Amino acid sequence: MAILVEKKFGGAHWYTQSGQPMHEILKANGDGMKATTLRDARKLHLLPSVTGILDVLDKPALKTWLRKQAALATLRVPPRQEAESEEYWLDRVLAEADKQVVSAADLGSEIHDALEKAIETGEYSHEMAPYVAPVFDWIWDQGITITEREVVVVNAAEGYAGRVDFFGVDKAGNPVIADYKTRKTKPGVNITPYDGQAAQLAAYAAAKFGPDALSRVRAINIYISTTEPGRIHTHEHANIAAEYAAFLACCHLWRHLKGYDPRG
Repeated sequence: MAILVEKKFGGAHWYTQSGQPMHEILKANGDGMKATTLRDARKLHLLPSVTGILDVLDKPALKTWLRKQAALATLRVPPRQEAESEEYWLDRVLAEADKQVVSAADLGSEIHDALEKAIETGEYSHEMAPYVAPVFDWIWDQGITITEREVVVVNAAEGYAGRVDFFGVDKAGNPVIADYKTRKTKPGVNITPYDGQAAQLAAYAAAKFGPDALSRVRAINIYISTTEPGRIHTHEHANIAAEYAAFLACCHLWRHLKGYDPRG
C-alpha cells in the first residue's frame, strides 16, 4: 500500500528552475519514461515541490485514514481460507485497501479536472455539478475575480516550486490564492484543515507575491465533500507570514535529510 500512497498522496514532484514540470524523465536506455528520483534531481538541479518538502511533517490524519481503509478492507475481502497462509490473506487485504485509496484519489482528480475545465469554459457535466456549482457560487458570492489558474510558481532563492489551483483578486483589491481539497465528510462534523495546508498556501503566496506582501494575501482552502455532494467548506488561514516561516524550517530540514540543496 505504501507505493500507491506515495504515488497518489504527495509522491515526488520536481520542476526545473524555470518552472517546467519534470515529474518524469526519459529512461537511460531511451525506452519510455520513469518517475524522477532524487538522484535525477541532483543531476538536473531540479526544484522539489512544495508538497514534497512538506512530506517531512508527520501527517496523523492521513495515517489514521489509511489505517481505517486497511481495517475496512478486512470486512470486504473473503474470509481467510483454512489452507491460506496469513501472509497471502494480508496481501489480499492490502490489495483491497489499495483499491479504495486509488478510488478516492481518482475521484479527487476528476473533481479537480472538472473545476479547471469549468473555470476555463464555464461548462461542467451533470455528474460533476454537485461538486463544481457550490464552488462557483462561493467564488461569485465573495466577489473574487480569478486572474490565473493552474499556474506554476517558483522560488529559486529558497529552492522550491509548485502548482496553484488559482490566483485572484477580491472586491477590495486584495490578492487571493486558493487550493481545492477533496475530503470524505460526515453530516454535522466540521471540516478542519490538516497540518501543513496553511504552510503550503503560504509557500505559494511567497513565491508569487514575495514574503513582504503576505499580510495582504488571502490564503484559502476550499474543501469539497466527496461523500455529501453539494457540501463545501472554505477556510481562510490567518497569519500566513508565520506559516511561511514554518515552511522555510521544513525546507531546511528537507535539505538536511535529502543531502541536496536546490537553491539557485
